[in-house]
Amino acid sequence: MSTAAAPGGGPPPATKAAASHGPNRRSTPARVPVVDGPGAPQRLGASSSPAAPTHQPTPPAPPPRVALEAAAASILPNLLCPVVIDVDAGGARYVDSVLWSLRERDMSPDAFAAWTCADLGLPSEPFARLIAASIDEQVAHAAALVRH
Repeated sequence: MSTAAAPGGGPPPATKAAASHGPNRRSTPARVPVVDGPGAPQRLGASSSPAAPTHQPTPPAPPPRVALEAAAASILPNLLCPVVIDVDAGGARYVDSVLWSLRERDMSPDAFAAWTCADLGLPSEPFARLIAASIDEQVAHAAALVRH
């Protein structure tokens, strides 16, 4: 297939079918007018008013510790502590991990241990005592870290 060159050595002229349909169609980008003057929109970073004074007000005194603790309690309703339970007794081993809320008031570690033993069919003695002791120890450690 041969292509005919346009007068002046440019690319060949497009046929009417190729110009109006298909992937070879060329379109001319629309020109956007430049608006400048008193009614023109402001450019980014430009300001029409004089610079504002740089005076910064003095920050207020920090709130008392009681107010901070109340604010923290409202923002962080559950301070979660990861607890890893790994107990061995009588040739059996129980391994589990839970997230325990430091603000937990509905279930004690003893109640959780008794419920876990009943649910899994573990003998309450010694598993319930060992599970509760493991939770108590880790929650007490986490609570001490939060207080400091």
